[in-house]
Amino acid sequence: VDELAEEGNVFEAGAVAGVEEADNADQREVHTHEVPEDDVPEEYLDEE
Repeated sequence: VDELAEEGNVFEAGAVAGVEEADNADQREVHTHEVPEDDVPEEYLDEE
C-alpha cells in the first residue's frame, strides 16, 4: 500500500488497504460518506 501511494497510485492504494482491512468486516461498524448537496452536479438534480 505504501509503495502504491508513493508512486502516485492513491486510488489503488486505497482499494488495496480496504481489502486488507476487510478481514474483520463482521466485527466492525459500517462507515458511510454523504456528499453535501451543493457538491452534486446540476444534471443530477433535475427532477423529471
